[in-house]
Amino acid sequence: MSLKYSINRAVEITHSLPETIIDSRFLTHEEDSSYSPPMGVTPGSLEHVIFITLTLSIDNGLHSSILWDSSRQAYESEQTRYLFSPESLFSEELDQVRYDLKNLNMGGTKNKNAEIWKNAGSYLFQKWGGDPRNFLRSCQWNGPEILNRMISARYHEAYDFQHFIGERKGMLWLSLLKNDAGIDTLTNLNKIPLLTDIHIVRASIALGLAYGSYSGQISLISQKVRELWEEALTQNGSDKDGITTFDLSEVLRNLSRNGCSHKDGKRTRCQHFEECPFNRFCVEGLFALENKGVLIDTMSQSNPTK
Repeated sequence: MSLKYSINRAVEITHSLPETIIDSRFLTHEEDSSYSPPMGVTPGSLEHVIFITLTLSIDNGLHSSILWDSSRQAYESEQTRYLFSPESLFSEELDQVRYDLKNLNMGGTKNKNAEIWKNAGSYLFQKWGGDPRNFLRSCQWNGPEILNRMISARYHEAYDFQHFIGERKGMLWLSLLKNDAGIDTLTNLNKIPLLTDIHIVRASIALGLAYGSYSGQISLISQKVRELWEEALTQNGSDKDGITTFDLSEVLRNLSRNGCSHKDGKRTRCQHFEECPFNRFCVEGLFALENKGVLIDTMSQSNPTK
């Protein structure tokens, strides 16, 4: 049997994700951060948006939960609340910012975070009046346009929004603004291209989006499952009531980490089958991913159609 693909599975899974994410701890990761606002900050307020924006500017993905806890403490202290005022950051000395972030255990390697934090706040004040939403408004709140203008390789002019290095961080920022800050004017977040990695490919194979027989480069499967997921998000309609591309990618990564990786290279049933919220989609057979290669010898439980 040659390799086959199932758009129906992708559509059904993405359609059920909003409720599934809420109900299942299995789709979270132990290193996932809590992005809740500091005490006294109203969700969705300008203060909340700035808190998310500046904290994320120095979040390199390592010990993120500790960073966000420290950032909340910084805001809740009157002595360091100035760190969340773009106007104050513009006029404050770098040494003071460096001193305070270091005492908060937010200084990073060689205390480089202080320069990033101060520059990000100063830039917000100088170009966008201290309000990140002015940048969003200049992009007509359109997700793909916002992301394009944050990535220098895609935008011919100077950075419109500095200090967000990497596409994934920009996608996380948009997802947090939508889901945590409640900015419902953002549009087309489900049309931002999905960034695939080995976790997303593994989870997609385990869920039966690609099934049958195949041995070769992982790049072919990666491209195809990306197209399937993106088409599924489009078929599910408006992203206002659905999920963002970033939400989907995080769910698939956590599904791979917590479950599918334990089946990788084995013909036996996944040891986490019973607790997995998507076990009805789990394929039978063998799949194995390593470096740039993939082996697939699977069959679906319910013979999905394209």
